[in-house]
Amino acid sequence: MTAIANDYGYRQVYARQLRAHARPGDLLVCMSTSGNSENVVAVAKAAHELGVLCWSLTGPGPSALESLSDETVAVPAPRTSTVQEVHLALVHVFCAAVDEEVARAERRAFVPARRVAT
Repeated sequence: MTAIANDYGYRQVYARQLRAHARPGDLLVCMSTSGNSENVVAVAKAAHELGVLCWSLTGPGPSALESLSDETVAVPAPRTSTVQEVHLALVHVFCAAVDEEVARAERRAFVPARRVAT
């Protein structure tokens, strides 16, 4: 990250990484209390250009990030700390949902071996 910031500027620090690793159909989750952080807005723009789905968590809108995202949860709290606490709780809920879906897919994929009578 330091090398990217040094060579391209901090504004591009996330967008450069996304361009290197993302594929169309991937999901990018952005978090910005203001929704206007230049480096987060730049990665959302890059996601759009690459065909990457972009979900964002922001504070009260409207914001540049909200306008670039496919889905946004804008927390309508006046205090930055409250917005960040809600973001943290939402990330935990999201991770729990992903864990459950992965476990469900693994259960569907498991096929017990049949014993052959001898």
